[in-house]
Amino acid sequence: FGTILVRVGHCAQISFFSNYIFQQSQLFYERYCDYRSRMEQGKTDSEQGKINHLAGNVGGRDEFLEFLRSSSLLSDSCRLLLTQLGALVVSSVGAGLGSAVKPGWGTILGTVLTESVFMQLLK
Repeated sequence: FGTILVRVGHCAQISFFSNYIFQQSQLFYERYCDYRSRMEQGKTDSEQGKINHLAGNVGGRDEFLEFLRSSSLLSDSCRLLLTQLGALVVSSVGAGLGSAVKPGWGTILGTVLTESVFMQLLK
């Protein structure tokens, strides 16, 4: 019985991390596209953009590091991580309650329903 619980726990972690990595990649891409468009608009409109262009600092490593340090990306990444961890905990509790009521389908329904309610409460 203990080995089954460990296997189920590993499967839950795999699906959690694959979902989290996908959502984090999506967030990263959206924020990067937004950042690039704002930088391009700023470069064409400002004198600083002309100075950077003349100095050879257009694009490259400095711009990417500045993007990674942006507060909106960091705060949204932390919010996403905390939301996903909360959903994992809540769905685990729901799975336990569902298993107590009806093993099998109760586990699945408990997991899905509690996670869905948790995510709707956060919106």
